[in-house]
Amino acid sequence: AMLFRLQEPVLLRALQVANSNVRRNALLLLVDMFPLENPVASKEEKETLLERQFFLLEKLLMDPCPDVRTTAVEVCCR
Repeated sequence: AMLFRLQEPVLLRALQVANSNVRRNALLLLVDMFPLENPVASKEEKETLLERQFFLLEKLLMDPCPDVRTTAVEVCCR
């Protein structure tokens, strides 16, 4: 639970910053930890968090930066 509390806000925020290198690196980290889950959350909170992760992945598939889009496609096809 402590690790989740430290990772989640930083990682999910990094997926939305202006710097494409930061977005790409955050995407690679997210995929290594996917799905981010809070072990003490209710079922509804877990579903909301999972939906948010899928929304961000979908958003990165349409990213304006080709490197981020390419990485998003590669990690979604794993």
